[in-house]
Amino acid sequence: MEMSRTNILLPMTIAMLSATLSIQAFASDPIGGITLLSENNAPCGFALPAEGSGETFSYATNSPAYDCYPSKIRSVRFDRLPSAMEIIVSSQRTCNTSTAKEDEYWIKFKTTATNTGSSNIYSFEELQTYAKGQTIFRGLKVVDKKTVSGEKMRDATVCVKLIASGDIDTPAPKNLLTLKDSEGLDWQKESESPNRECPGEGMISLRVHNNGDENKATRYECRVADGYQIKDRKWSVPFGEYGREDDYIYFTCPTNTVMTGRWHTGDEEGYTRYQCASLVNSSGQAVQVEPLDWSEGHKESGGHSEACGTNQIMIGRAHEGDENGQTRYLCANLRPAAQ
Repeated sequence: MEMSRTNILLPMTIAMLSATLSIQAFASDPIGGITLLSENNAPCGFALPAEGSGETFSYATNSPAYDCYPSKIRSVRFDRLPSAMEIIVSSQRTCNTSTAKEDEYWIKFKTTATNTGSSNIYSFEELQTYAKGQTIFRGLKVVDKKTVSGEKMRDATVCVKLIASGDIDTPAPKNLLTLKDSEGLDWQKESESPNRECPGEGMISLRVHNNGDENKATRYECRVADGYQIKDRKWSVPFGEYGREDDYIYFTCPTNTVMTGRWHTGDEEGYTRYQCASLVNSSGQAVQVEPLDWSEGHKESGGHSEACGTNQIMIGRAHEGDENGQTRYLCANLRPAAQ
C-alpha cells in the first residue's frame, strides 16, 4: 500500500529534519539535499556533488558502508537541491538504465532551479505515477522512467545516482589513470585472515579463493597509481556475508573510495569487514571513482579468479550462502580530479 503523507507523524518529521544527513560510514558531513526514509521511517541522507562540478556520486543503499543498511528504503524527501542535476533512483544495482531487468525499475529526474525542494515526502511508488516530462514540484521534473508493478517496486530501491552538470568553467574530464601491478597478499587461510591489507599505496584488483571452504586459502593482487597516495583508510562495521540462496549480501565502498583491504573470521557465518580509502594526488585531491557493472556470479569454493580489467580496481563484493554459494565483484575506473 502506498505511503500517505498525512500518515507521517509530526514527531517523525521533526526528527528527520533535525537528523544529521550522514549516510556514509567513512565520509565527511554531506552538503544537504536528499533524505531517504526506511520502512520504519528512519531517515538517512546523501552528500550531493557541487553545482556545476560535473561530478557523479553513486550510492548503494544495500551496502553495510551506509547508515541506511540494513533497513530497506521506502520514500524520499528533496531539499535544497542544486540546479541542473540529474538524479536516478533504481532497483538496478548500479543505476544502469540500459541493463535493468524486466522486474527492475528506474526513475530519472532533473532539477531546473537552484535550491529546489519540497516539504513533502514521496514514496517511490508515488513517484512512479508521474509521467515523463511532468513536474513534481517547482524545479524537479521526471525525465524518463521504467515502471514495474507496485509489489516489485516497494522496498526494492538499492541505488541512488547523482550527476551534476558542468558549467562553462568546469574543466573537461581527464583520461583514466594508468595503474600498474604492485605487491599483493599471498595465500592465507580464509577463516584466519584478519586485516588483509594491500601494502603501501596498493588497491585490490583481484581476489581468488582456493577450492574448498573457509579452511582453504585466499589471495589478493593489488595495483598502484604512480604519484598518488592512499589516504583515510577506514574499516567498515563487521557484518555477516551469509546470504540465503539467491539473496546476495552486497558491500560497496562509499563514493569515490577504493577497496584496500578485507577482514574475515570464522566460517561462512562469521563476520567480514572491508577497508576503503581515498586515492589522492600530491595536492590532496581525491580521484573520481567510476563504478562499472557487477560481475556474474561464480562459485566461491570453485577456485575462480575474479580480476578487474586493465587500469581498474575493485570497490565491491557480494556473496550468497555458504562456500558453495555464488560471489560477485564490482570494479571501477579511476579518473583524476578536474583541475
